[in-house]
Amino acid sequence: MTRDELIEKLQAIKDDGPEPEINHFNADELLLEYINDQEIEDLFNSIQKWYS
Repeated sequence: MTRDELIEKLQAIKDDGPEPEINHFNADELLLEYINDQEIEDLFNSIQKWYS
């Protein structure tokens, strides 16, 4: 995913409406996809989150 694609997808999430927990989860997933590093993803997913 390119930077511009990420920006477009994050903007779509922002404009999606009042579902903050779902929007936050989706934004996290996009950022992990953009970073594209398995070690970072594994560490991130091991952190307890308030919305999980």
